[in-house]
Amino acid sequence: MTRLFRTTRPAFADWLGLSLFALVYLAAMGAVIAPHVLAPDAPRDIVLKE
Repeated sequence: MTRLFRTTRPAFADWLGLSLFALVYLAAMGAVIAPHVLAPDAPRDIVLKE
């Protein structure tokens, strides 16, 4: 049992790390995109002018 656990632990750690990274990445992208989707005509703090 311990031998099986030792062989599967790195794969589980990689899966856990990738899933946490994906969760953080999706949360960050959602925080960036959500205001534009929820209120597309709302004024922004940064206004690009020529």
